Amino acid sequence: MIRLNDVDKVILYPGVTDMRLGIWGLMRLVGDPEPGCLYVFCGSGMSMLRMLLVEDDSYTLYSRKLKRRKYLFPASGAPMETGAESIEAIIACAALAIRAEAGGDPISQASI
Repeated sequence: MIRLNDVDKVILYPGVTDMRLGIWGLMRLVGDPEPGCLYVFCGSGMSMLRMLLVEDDSYTLYSRKLKRRKYLFPASGAPMETGAESIEAIIACAALAIRAEAGGDPISQASI
């Protein structure tokens, strides 16, 4: 699990990214990755996020796939620096929609 408090910077890549890309393919998109940075990508169906965490001595690739819902993710634009709270909001919105659809109380269960 990603600890967003440990991330120095978050770069959001709006639009559609080929989710078949692994660490090296995503790093080619990024160019020169910065240590302490989390790069976030979304697939064409808007149901999958890929997050590339660059650390001083390693790279970690996280994937998060929704079964039936879509993420609220920017459809186009240039890569932009954002805060960890933006990524938490994208994940939380999807979680709230799923809970509401299941008949749960989305307000009392708003944890990520």
